Amino acid sequence: MTEFETREENIDGVEKWLWIKGDGGLWEGPKSDWRTAHKEKILKHCKNFRVVVQAGGACGMYPRLLSHIFDVVYTFEPVEDNFYCLVNNCLGRKVIKFNAAVGPTNSLISMRGGNDHNRGTARVEEKGNSYIPQMTIDSIQYQHCDLLMLDVEGYEGEALKGAMETLYKFNPVVFVEVGLKVKDWMKRLGYEAVDSALQDTIYVREK
Repeated sequence: MTEFETREENIDGVEKWLWIKGDGGLWEGPKSDWRTAHKEKILKHCKNFRVVVQAGGACGMYPRLLSHIFDVVYTFEPVEDNFYCLVNNCLGRKVIKFNAAVGPTNSLISMRGGNDHNRGTARVEEKGNSYIPQMTIDSIQYQHCDLLMLDVEGYEGEALKGAMETLYKFNPVVFVEVGLKVKDWMKRLGYEAVDSALQDTIYVREK
């Protein structure tokens, strides 16, 4: 049975985080990335701060911090224990939460869970140990999308296939973890890699 704990550390002015006991990787990685690169690069490249679409939401660190910058955050997280923390860490109406993966179709997919020391390593696999719902990013009717932020453990290319309408309609800034793997595909959509934030590649559409 999963055990949870409250972590008191102040991260960019936010305290009290419900977290999975024993996890280190999912806590330390995003915290360090936000402090050293992500917040700065978001503020640099985004022109508007109305709506951000973010996946995976993990235990809610990114969605909660993003909600202090953007008017509305849409976040997707498929892992049940992570999503439980996300919901508790992101109370209120600014963060709209989906217990699902993002991909090219609305369907059920196979996934393998992460390890106990890094709950952010769950990934989509053909022969995983569980089945979860998958949604396309395009299946939500957004009024705006100023930033699309993807950290989905190697599934970023598939997630982008389900976001083409959103990309064409709103021209959001796009953060993609290990994003150089999708550079050619983003180029065909009219996007250029203009910057990086640690492992993330930052794309904007050419004018």
